[in-house]
Amino acid sequence: MEKWYIGFVTFVALMTLGACGNKEKKASEDKVITVATQLETSAEMVKIASEVAAKDSWEIKNVAVTDNVAYNDMVQNGEADANFAQHKPFMEQYTEEKSADLVAVQLMYDMKIGFYSKDYQIIDAIH
Repeated sequence: MEKWYIGFVTFVALMTLGACGNKEKKASEDKVITVATQLETSAEMVKIASEVAAKDSWEIKNVAVTDNVAYNDMVQNGEADANFAQHKPFMEQYTEEKSADLVAVQLMYDMKIGFYSKDYQIIDAIH
């Protein structure tokens, strides 16, 4: 169920972004969305979304990048239609610093993380 939900949410967001693309593209090109990702987990979600999208004749191509700026550069330069790699404040900082015109289309997921220690039992003990 969780994979289906992640795939569906990703698919909806990517379709929204794809609808905002260049209207001069041929109809066949309108069915292809290129997404830049950095993390393996993001690439996996794009893969799930591509399986869902394929049922409606959409193709989602994933392009893996190796740093935190490349995915924004690719979108800004038209090499990718979207990226799935960052939180909104990072994208806004990039947009301001580079005078770019990127916008957050859809918040995708909330990653749960934790802090673990062998030495501390409570956070107040950390100086």
